[in-house]
Amino acid sequence: MRSLTNLLFISMLFFVSCNTELFDTIDIDLENVPAFVELTAHPVSQAFFSAVALRMREKAANGGFSKVMALINELINDNRRQIQRIRKINERVEGECLITTHKLKDRAIFFNGQRNYFNTRSTVSVEEKAEALNVMNSRNTQKTVYANLLNTANSAFQLQDKKWGARIQRAQDALSKVNAALSAINEWTPKTNPAFIQRLVKETTELYSKVKRYPLSIPSEMIQLAANDNQLKKRLYEWLNLLKGSVVEALGSAQTARNEITGLYNSYKNTLQTLNDLLVDDSKKLSNAIENYSTLIKVYTENEKIYTNLASQNDLLIVANTKWCDQEMANYKANNNAMVAQLKVFTDLKFWLRKNFSRVKEWLQKKYAH
Repeated sequence: MRSLTNLLFISMLFFVSCNTELFDTIDIDLENVPAFVELTAHPVSQAFFSAVALRMREKAANGGFSKVMALINELINDNRRQIQRIRKINERVEGECLITTHKLKDRAIFFNGQRNYFNTRSTVSVEEKAEALNVMNSRNTQKTVYANLLNTANSAFQLQDKKWGARIQRAQDALSKVNAALSAINEWTPKTNPAFIQRLVKETTELYSKVKRYPLSIPSEMIQLAANDNQLKKRLYEWLNLLKGSVVEALGSAQTARNEITGLYNSYKNTLQTLNDLLVDDSKKLSNAIENYSTLIKVYTENEKIYTNLASQNDLLIVANTKWCDQEMANYKANNNAMVAQLKVFTDLKFWLRKNFSRVKEWLQKKYAH
């Protein structure tokens, strides 16, 4: 089966070859060849054939094969140079369009960026100015509040200081009485009047009760029985020392409390004064900042207008550049297509002249006989 197929293929090739040779040997009128008729209808072909016909009429030698082929080759080479020149020009134009488009887009980004920046900064400055005004008003309000706090704290401190001062004084008085009672007990002899000792102990006990705010009974039996009892005298002396220790402790606590209250008040007063000084300084700075914000808002607004105008002008340039580049590309395509089509006509003419020069020459003599 494969041998039969190969035989049929070879037979078809032989038939086509015979028909081609037959077509080349048969003298067919060129007017009846569609491809040649279509080729000669092109304006470039008509101009070329007119030039060849003129040469042939002027001098037979100018119409020879070599002269005609030289002419068509010259036209083909010139056409190719024109195509190359057109393409180089287009490359240069495309490069210019690419660079210009890139520059204009970069400018658009820059101008729009600057416009947005100044718009944002203006908006922020307006907000910051309003905030500065609010803060400055708040600072003024705080100064009034701090002044009231200081007055309130001073009144409270005076009351506390007076209270603790009184407690310290009572404790000191009680300590004096205890010391007097101890001295009396220490110097007690059988001749000592017990009433004197009893009075000192009573006063000491009363002052202790005021200092400690704790009721304490007077050991009157101990005093009465101690007139000639050294052991009871000793016990009373120890009891008074215990009272003295308690009074000393109360005195120390009161003095510590008073010192703490005084320290807290002074610290609080100094803090409020420092805060007030800071508020005064901050108010001055805020006032200057508000003036600066007003200036910045004006500058930012003017700059935003400038860059908005530049962005609008740049947009117009982008539109104009795009139109110019599109037009140049359209012109290039039209010229290039025309030159490519013309080159094809010249190459087709060269083929026909090389294969059928004598027939074409006869056709020219007939066509341009007049």
